[in-house]
Amino acid sequence: MKITEVKIAYFENWQKEHIRSLVAAYRSSPYYDHYADSINALLLQDHLTLFDLFTSVDALINKYLGLSDMNYTETFVKPETYPGVDVRRNFNDANASYAFYNQVFEHKYGFVPNLSILDLLFNKGPESRSILEQTNITFRNNLSLKEGQ
Repeated sequence: MKITEVKIAYFENWQKEHIRSLVAAYRSSPYYDHYADSINALLLQDHLTLFDLFTSVDALINKYLGLSDMNYTETFVKPETYPGVDVRRNFNDANASYAFYNQVFEHKYGFVPNLSILDLLFNKGPESRSILEQTNITFRNNLSLKEGQ
């Protein structure tokens, strides 16, 4: 089954549970108030499919990070001008170094790298993109996702 065909079940109120979890985890973070309303509104929308929800989340995160929207296709198409590397099959063979930033529960658990984009946004706000750009991912075959390599 394609992700574009997976329907979202609304017989349980999973959206409110997710929102409660975000409140519990991030209400004391520096940028929670800045992002929470739009994230909650997005979660409370009735998206028909998982893909609809994903593209809505993706568009909102891209907006916050100042990135252009993604173009989705039925199959992977690598444009001639694409400067990157297709790493879908190699991602489990990656080594990453993540930029440190302060997190809400750092005093209890230490820094937890690669937690989630919401963790980064709620804690660092407009600095989130520059922190992501400091991340370096290298694969066993020496491919790198560092910008410019």
